[in-house]
Amino acid sequence: MFTAICLTRLLFDFALKYRNWKTLKMRRALSKPNFQFLSKWKAAFALSGFLIVASLILFIFKGEQIFGVDFTGGTRISYLYEQQVPVAELEKLLKPVDANVRISYKSSPSAHDNRKLEILIRDRKGITESNAFSLNDRVTTLLNEKFPQLKAHDGQETTVGGLVGAEAGRTSVIALLVALLGMSIYIAIRFELSFALAALVGLVHVGIVSLGIFILMGREISLPIVAAVLTVVGYSLNDTIVVFDRIREELKLMPGKSVWEVMNLSINRTLSRTVLTSGSTLLVVVVMFCFGGIVINDFVLVIMIGVVIGTYSTIFISSPLAAMWHRKIGTPKI
Repeated sequence: MFTAICLTRLLFDFALKYRNWKTLKMRRALSKPNFQFLSKWKAAFALSGFLIVASLILFIFKGEQIFGVDFTGGTRISYLYEQQVPVAELEKLLKPVDANVRISYKSSPSAHDNRKLEILIRDRKGITESNAFSLNDRVTTLLNEKFPQLKAHDGQETTVGGLVGAEAGRTSVIALLVALLGMSIYIAIRFELSFALAALVGLVHVGIVSLGIFILMGREISLPIVAAVLTVVGYSLNDTIVVFDRIREELKLMPGKSVWEVMNLSINRTLSRTVLTSGSTLLVVVVMFCFGGIVINDFVLVIMIGVVIGTYSTIFISSPLAAMWHRKIGTPKI
């Protein structure tokens, strides 16, 4: 924010003083768009309803498996490896250590740390305090003796207690709820209650659908993923505020038009900005996803999904709901 406000202003002052600029031209991503976005609200609501229901069913069906050891407690051991071995064979080998062991391979195109084997052990019944510290060595020995082609090495072990995991889950839920409440209050003060409710629904939609797609890809929810969801929600809110602010201005300038016409016009007029900002953000996160390494892979993936879902939510979910709940306009007639 400091850079955007102060440094950008300083650079423009310098350019105006020494370059003698008369005009400032900006290339538009789209030339005079005139899409009827709000006329597609029924299809958008149907699609979003399906995605939300499917995500909730997925959460229920997978149960505790969607959470990492940050929330459930247990031990995560990560190895670098040379050659993959079928997951079923690895799970069979490690059954004596934990009957519910979970194993997954992760990869990234980055030049380092690009192939990782993760072993999650949640059942702590067979692990006492005396042998917990040697779990890494025990698993490494089992893997390399049975599957020498795997060449598991550089094992990193993370152990989280059950009480710590439960506390982390409770704190994460509180953080999400407080963030949503604070954002809703801000929009209600700046605009009106109908806009705040519409934005709140849009933010919840972004969070649920983004996590649903993330879980569908075989990933797990951890503390960094909660941070990523909060980041995505904040980004989506920023996009929503830009559109809502333009709607507010246009409503004052065109009092004779219906709110649906004004909203559709406002979305089209901010579309170039949305495409440029979302596109530039996506470009950065795609580069981070491909070359940032496995450590931040899941975090960046959630942001990448959330940027797309957030843009869709602002245009096709929050804006139609704001028009429906606007104090002067009822159901659309488009």
